[in-house]
Formats: sequence, C-alpha cells, structure tokens
Amino acid sequence: MNPLIPSNAIQVRYVSPLYEPVYDEDDNVVDEECVRGGTDVWEELIMPVNKDRIPRYYRLRHRQNAKEHKNRWNSWIKNHLMHENYYLIKVSIIGRRVLFVYNPKLLQEREKLFKRQEFLKKKEKRIQEQRARQPDAAPSGDTWENPNANGITGFVIDDEEHYSMDYEAYYNNNMQEQQRAEQEAEHEEEERLRERAREIETILERERR
Repeated sequence: MNPLIPSNAIQVRYVSPLYEPVYDEDDNVVDEECVRGGTDVWEELIMPVNKDRIPRYYRLRHRQNAKEHKNRWNSWIKNHLMHENYYLIKVSIIGRRVLFVYNPKLLQEREKLFKRQEFLKKKEKRIQEQRARQPDAAPSGDTWENPNANGITGFVIDDEEHYSMDYEAYYNNNMQEQQRAEQEAEHEEEERLRERAREIETILERERR
C-alpha cells in the first residue's frame, strides 16, 4: 500500500453512477437522482466517513480524472457547509486514488461563512436604514438637470448602484481570496506529500542495503 494512504483507510471499488433528472410540476429539471445502487459517492463514501471518521478511497484509471473528482466533491462539500446537514470531509488525491478523510477544520470554515453572511446582512440593513433617512432632496449637480457636472452628458450617480457594487465587491473579493488561499494550501499539501514520499523511499532504500 502507498505509505501516504492512512493505514486504516478502506478501499472502495468505483463504479460510475447513473443519474436521472428530477422534474418539478412545470417539467423543469430541479435535481438529479442516482438510480444505480451502490455507486453514489455521497452515500458510499462521504456520509460513512463523516459518521465513523474512517478514511475511504477509490482508484481511477487516469490522474486527471482523479483531479476532476477531487475538485467536484470538494466544491460540493463546501457548497453544503451552511446547510443543516453538512459534511466535514476533505477530498485529496494520491496518484490516481481519490481519498476522503474527515477534516474537523472545516468547522472553522463553516463559522466564517456564517459570520460573513451575518456581516453582509447587517451591512445591507444599514444601507437600507440610511436610504430611509435620506429626504427627497432637490436635484443635485449630478443629475440630468446639470448634465456636464461629471464631464459626461447625462451621467447620473446612483447611490443604490454604488452601495450594491460595494456589497458585491466585498463578497467577491472575499471569495477570491478564499479560493487563492485554498489553491496555495493544496499546493503546499501536495509538496508535503511528495517530500514525505521521498523520505520514505530513502528509508526503504537504506533498509534494503
């Protein structure tokens, strides 16, 4: 067994799942359902690992496929962190293997998401209160009545648009920083695993001598 795989990890045979769309009353696709029993990664790996904390993994034919699986399931897990039923699972790859490991650090990430949500709600509330306190003022120099005030004919400064842009900019910048941090952490983890593998190979080589 690869020394980078936890000794208590359980290997699962991967069989491609078969999904069928789920429709609403208006025949719109709203979800999908796995109809091939024993092949749903969520039911066969994510839920059990989250429950008993025993790592599980499966092997694919190509490393690129393993990367795609890792990205897909990490994204799915993070998108569900704020749900009532959330999963503290980290998905990584070792060669062509896709490894699912219990990761309690995601609790901190969950708390950060709720704090961010609360911050944005409070900020939106303050913006709405500020708008409500503003009286209906006469046209200022930044309206159609004074079209050249901003150097552009007909240009209007929209306070609502300004606040909306500020609100969205905060959220988008925060998410971009989070994605960059995750990519750097994944790169560091891969480097650490490679270094560990080299150390183990060196030890084994010495023992063989």
